[in-house]
Amino acid sequence: MKKLIISILTLLCLCTSTTLARDAGDGEHDKDPIDPTTANKELLPIDYGISTMNDDYRNHMRMQLHSSAATLRTTPMGTRITIIPNGSTFEINYFMKDMQSDGYRWVNAYYYMNNTNVNGYAQYDPVVMYPYGHYDTGGYTNMRLDSSAARIRSSIMGNVLTVAPAGADIKTTRFTVELQSDGYRWNEGEYGGYKGFYQYDPAVMYPWDR
Repeated sequence: MKKLIISILTLLCLCTSTTLARDAGDGEHDKDPIDPTTANKELLPIDYGISTMNDDYRNHMRMQLHSSAATLRTTPMGTRITIIPNGSTFEINYFMKDMQSDGYRWVNAYYYMNNTNVNGYAQYDPVVMYPYGHYDTGGYTNMRLDSSAARIRSSIMGNVLTVAPAGADIKTTRFTVELQSDGYRWNEGEYGGYKGFYQYDPAVMYPWDR
């Protein structure tokens, strides 16, 4: 009887706990589990980390969340500003080059909420999100080939123009949104004077701006 009571009490504790595991509310691999019932009641004051931008300034490089929420922070691993819900899109100012101590690269981004563009940083986890679009100002993103070469083709799955070797950076002008029949999204870019398209495989490459 004593063992039965202990078992029932243990189950009740587990069922009533509101502490979340990784990805169960904020979409981060981090030290900061969140109670979803209070998450966005913990916003920073509205005058912190805020920047209003008109449409002409926006770069229209976007991040789509497809299977997790994301946390927007003041700095990489800094104070939480807000949670961006799963299925939402936020805009990217730039990709950070260096991996942080949490094992992830981060993006500087902004998210429209409360009629204001809120600036901050979010983990870039390509397992649960993907970038798409381009920089309106004619800019580009470097795509570092971390552990594999990449074929630059005349079109998506077209003829090979050249091969960028592992360790190279492809000057990338556009991230396409459609998943192709080969199971990859493709980017438009330039390497060695050749302009074309290449598979975006985040397992062997990563984008960076600064």
